[in-house]
Amino acid sequence: GKAGEREAARRRVITTVAQLGDVQRGLHTSVLVAVASVFVQTGRLPAKVAPLIRAIMDGVQRESQELLQIRAAEAITGLMRACEGRKVSPAPKILSNLGVYLCEDPTFTPRAIEMNEEPEKVTLEQVTYEPPSDASLLTSDDDTARVLRIKKRGALFALTKAAEAYAPNAIGEGGGIKSLWDKVSAVLAAACTPQSCNLPPPPGGGGRPK
Repeated sequence: GKAGEREAARRRVITTVAQLGDVQRGLHTSVLVAVASVFVQTGRLPAKVAPLIRAIMDGVQRESQELLQIRAAEAITGLMRACEGRKVSPAPKILSNLGVYLCEDPTFTPRAIEMNEEPEKVTLEQVTYEPPSDASLLTSDDDTARVLRIKKRGALFALTKAAEAYAPNAIGEGGGIKSLWDKVSAVLAAACTPQSCNLPPPPGGGGRPK
C-alpha cells in the first residue's frame, strides 16, 4: 500500500544521502591531501606541521583510489624527510601510527592468542594462513572489512616508500625508520627464543637474538 511505498522511498532517500556523504568526505580528503602535498613538494612547511600530517595521514588511511593513496604515501614520506632537521621530528609518531594501521585489519594480521607457558615449537612451514586478497575485500559489501583493508594498503604503501627513501640505512643507527624497527624487533625478541621458534642460536652462544 501507500505506507509501504512511503517507507521504501524514505529508505532510498536515506541511502542516497549516506552515499553522497561518503562521496563528499572522499573529495574533502583528496583535496586536503593535494594541498598538503604542495607544501611538502615545495619545501615550504609551516612552523606547525600537525595540520599537514593530519591531512596526509587521512589520505593514507582512507583514500579508496589506489593512485591517490600512493600519492599520499609519497607525501608523508617527503614530509618526514623535510622535518629531519627539526628539534622534534614527527617521524617516530608517524611511523608508529602507520604500524598500527597496518595491523588493524584482522584478516591480514590475525590477533595473537594467549600462549601456553611452554609453547610448542613453530616453524614457517607450519604457518598456512593466507589472508583474503585486497581485490576481494575492497569490493566487499562488508564496510568494516573494506575500510580496514584500505587502511592496511595505505600503511603498506607509506612504509614501503619510507624504506625506499631512507635506504640503504633505513633501520641502522640514525636510520629513517629505526624507531619502528626497534618496536618490531623488541616484540619479536620478547616472544621468540631460538628454542620456541626453532631458530639456530646466535653466534657465540646466548639466548634471545639481539
